[in-house]
Amino acid sequence: MKKYIYPIVIFSLISFTAYSQELRGGEISLNRVVYHTYDIFFDLYYHNLEPPYKPFLLVDLDGVPDTAFLSTVIDIDNEMSLLRYYTTHTFPGTNASVAVIDTLYLPELKNLQGPNKDKLRLFTFFEIHSVALGFNVPPTFTNLQTDYEITDGIFSYNIEAADADRDTLFYFAKDFSDFPGYEYSYPGIPDTTYFMNPLTGEVLWDRPLEPGKYLIGFDVEEYTTSAIYLGTWERIMVVEIKEEDIVPLSVQGQEKFPLFTISPNPAGEKISLSFSNPIFQKNIKIKAYNTIGQIVFEKEIMGSGEEEIDVKNWPPGIYFINIETGEKTWTEKLVVK
Repeated sequence: MKKYIYPIVIFSLISFTAYSQELRGGEISLNRVVYHTYDIFFDLYYHNLEPPYKPFLLVDLDGVPDTAFLSTVIDIDNEMSLLRYYTTHTFPGTNASVAVIDTLYLPELKNLQGPNKDKLRLFTFFEIHSVALGFNVPPTFTNLQTDYEITDGIFSYNIEAADADRDTLFYFAKDFSDFPGYEYSYPGIPDTTYFMNPLTGEVLWDRPLEPGKYLIGFDVEEYTTSAIYLGTWERIMVVEIKEEDIVPLSVQGQEKFPLFTISPNPAGEKISLSFSNPIFQKNIKIKAYNTIGQIVFEKEIMGSGEEEIDVKNWPPGIYFINIETGEKTWTEKLVVK
């Protein structure tokens, strides 16, 4: 991996309109320097990166327009590179938002439509400080967007975030449908399964049916050990599925990745777990966790298609229902009213 460091210089206002590289994703990270002052990094991933490099990004720092300058270019491999942009900022309040407001164009995507389908959005919100909590050190991603694998038609990835404060992190597949001008569908198009474990950050996409480039994203939600919300951190990336990655579901020896569903959700009295795959016709363990990782329910059953759980005495909030077969684990989010 080659790494080039560029000194930060003042660029004249030249219009850089033509870039031969293809944008493949981005994310924002912060590092607290002192009090309310943070170093802010904007990472952009490109395929077939070639000069000229975009020298700066237009950003919004808690409502204040600013500029982040190119500081580092990292060659990840022969095809992928990372451009890192940097700025520093002192936030005036106890919480803050950071966003990229520059126009960044995505390649043609299979699962994204709408008038703004070719534009990348990057945004994060976090708590800086409170009298009770002290200063918050944000979590950091410990791997790259390119660290995924596609084996036997199954896409696997883990975003691997770490938190120096030992805060609790939960991981969610991002739904881009709330972005203005985006018409989005999860990459798990019909007859395939797209799944993310909110406790571990593991992502599995079982047998994509069509080659192409798909936009996927993840929200990492940060909480204190006492379940106080601290912020949400995004990772947005483009995954390219090639013709050789497509493995039909009918290939012998391979089963479709199993699912279970929770209904109703949200719930107030009882929930029903429905198992939709024959793999569950064996001993399985059901565990329910609250947002600070405590087990609030545990039971071992013989999978028979459906299981009912009484939740009327559970405090209102978010829970995670775990299903373990001894071979794999699946998790779904439950909201109790």
